[in-house]
Amino acid sequence: MALVKKEKEWSKIFGRRCFTIKMVPPFSKEETMEVTICRPGYQEVMRKVGAHLLCTGFAVLPGVRNMDMRFKLRRTDAVGNEKEVIERSLHELMEQMRYNGYKVWLNVAEIGDGIVAGFFSNVAPGIKTFAENWVRYACAQMWWNLDKRNVDHDTICAVLTNCFEPENLQYVERSRWSRSKGMAVVDTSRVQLDMDAVFENDGTIDFNRGFGC
Repeated sequence: MALVKKEKEWSKIFGRRCFTIKMVPPFSKEETMEVTICRPGYQEVMRKVGAHLLCTGFAVLPGVRNMDMRFKLRRTDAVGNEKEVIERSLHELMEQMRYNGYKVWLNVAEIGDGIVAGFFSNVAPGIKTFAENWVRYACAQMWWNLDKRNVDHDTICAVLTNCFEPENLQYVERSRWSRSKGMAVVDTSRVQLDMDAVFENDGTIDFNRGFGC
């Protein structure tokens, strides 16, 4: 157990917000004074953790990878002057996000089998709806998040191409910023040609009609 704590194994498995605490057993007439003294503090921690868990939701982030890879972000101020270069990873960028004054992502972590999820507050006004809509097109959302911070576009492309699967990148050019929603909206009406359907000739594509029809 000491080695596991020292090597931070729990953090690797359960995320960076994980910590260990010594359990205090139920009351017993034979218990020592040390255990009796420790119990109220332990119970208070358990109540707070329980309340936090009951108030937390999560949303899976499709196609996310390399969330801990760090990037040098080149930025400018409002008039185009270069600002200090900072280093951030995808999960750090997400955990800095705020909406209506509230922190959006309490934690972003891998939950197993390469699946990444963002954890958010269920009780902060508007956060649940915002988070659930944001993850639908997370790649496009991150583009606009960084663009609004005046991050160099080449840098943004480096972040997105390394942290999202290629099929997610198509949504960037089909998106625009919505001031009223506080996030990007994606035009889903521009359907791409499904080449699998073309080659399977399953009726989706009518080969009997020429381009002049």
